[in-house]
Amino acid sequence: VLSVALARREGVPGIQILLLQWITIPYIAAGLIAWARRPASRLGPLMVGGGFATGLVCLQFAENDLLSTVGDLFDILAAAIFLHVTLAFPSGRLRSRAEVALVAATYVAAVGPQVAKMMLGAQQEVWDDPNNLLAVSSHPDASMDVERVQLIAVSAFCLAAVVLLALRRRDAGRPRRGWVALLPECFAAGLV
Repeated sequence: VLSVALARREGVPGIQILLLQWITIPYIAAGLIAWARRPASRLGPLMVGGGFATGLVCLQFAENDLLSTVGDLFDILAAAIFLHVTLAFPSGRLRSRAEVALVAATYVAAVGPQVAKMMLGAQQEVWDDPNNLLAVSSHPDASMDVERVQLIAVSAFCLAAVVLLALRRRDAGRPRRGWVALLPECFAAGLV
């Protein structure tokens, strides 16, 4: 994915691609470590899959129309993956129906409106995107309205996940010892 992104369109800063890889590579590395240390846990495979899915975002910078369209589809997916990993920590499994519903709603909000935005001819601020294969019309204002709703929904879901984490902490009683006790709080801060 990185090599495709490096053969990028003009006007796309290399630092933007590197920042996306800064998310992708640690996800994959941490997932491989977690998977090796606890093969029975689903957290490692979830993180590895999430890292590769997040890496697909870099495809939006490719010159190829199909790759660019696929990359655009996954533009907001990283937030949904982070929420999923946060709620699934440490076992890799979601613990309640509320968590399952919240994760599903976040994935739908991350990908569904993306299709609508692209069909409405969404434009990137930095460059024009004639490579969008899903565009059926050119309504950038409507596309921006869809994007606002999408970002508000994903943000609200992230805050709801913080509430679920707080309820989980309250119900768990005494916190774990050491640095492991801090991880859920760090995840919650990341969601905020």
